[in-house]
Amino acid sequence: MATSLRKVVIETLIPTKFKYVARDLDGSVHAFEKEPNLDYGTNANPYPCDMWDVLDGATMPISYKTAVSAGFLTDEIGDWRDSCKKLTDVVSIEGVTK
Repeated sequence: MATSLRKVVIETLIPTKFKYVARDLDGSVHAFEKEPNLDYGTNANPYPCDMWDVLDGATMPISYKTAVSAGFLTDEIGDWRDSCKKLTDVVSIEGVTK
């Protein structure tokens, strides 16, 4: 029996200190202050793990995991191992202070 899911595209804004976004194998999406990798954040282990990691710098969850592992959703949302993207768009909002 097939599992049915709905594809949802949502735009949101995050602090500019976060410069990367990536999807883990469980389907969750996270923002990273520094560029993450699939090697526990160290680049020392030749075997990738199931999530993007950094040794230092802040991270922020953007979405929860999907009902099905992202490893099964390559046709629908792409390969999670290729999901790390550098964020370049910046939005300025006049008259708003912290």
